[in-house]
Amino acid sequence: MSLGLKPVDTTDESFINIWKQSRKHIKDALKYSGDTHSDKTVLQLILSGRAQLFIEGSTSIVTEILEYPENRVCRVWLAGGDIKEVHVLATKIETWAKDQKCTDAEIIGRRGWKRALPDFIETSTVFKKKLT
Repeated sequence: MSLGLKPVDTTDESFINIWKQSRKHIKDALKYSGDTHSDKTVLQLILSGRAQLFIEGSTSIVTEILEYPENRVCRVWLAGGDIKEVHVLATKIETWAKDQKCTDAEIIGRRGWKRALPDFIETSTVFKKKLT
């Protein structure tokens, strides 16, 4: 088991300051997520343990662990900050995910992230339509 990277400890008294620092990145990433969550609901998911917040320098990444019938996946859900730090942090998160018994990692994001994360392959495309 790795003793390296861990998600931000939400019980630490400095968490609120860390959240304030990360919030802008989270809000910016949410603009591209299809209006599924607000920064407040992301915070609730992090506080409940259903999502995890990771920090590297000026970069923030939110992950979630998904249980599928055939595997356990660590999803990099929201990310923002320095693109080089995103790559470094995503690699560290992979090690953490293995410790969480994840078999795969996936990223939800715009196609531009492919350049920053060349180890990932595109497996599907999501299409969305507003129903009014």
